[in-house]
Amino acid sequence: MFKRVLLTTDGSPVVERQILYAEHLARVEPAELLVFHAYMPPLQYAGLPGYEELLQHYQAVAQALADDAVEALREA
Repeated sequence: MFKRVLLTTDGSPVVERQILYAEHLARVEPAELLVFHAYMPPLQYAGLPGYEELLQHYQAVAQALADDAVEALREA
């Protein structure tokens, strides 16, 4: 029925339950399991000194959240 299951993560405790459900659904179907984290870049600071470093920090945090979800899926 499903070809893909999309797991979105925001780092909240609720994600732990979502991970278990997404892993189960992807295994039962079987379906490809995708992990996604979206964030809004801090555009209000664009053009100010240090903006590039701030943007890199946002990107690093987003990647870490996605990586944590992937690791939890591997352990599930």
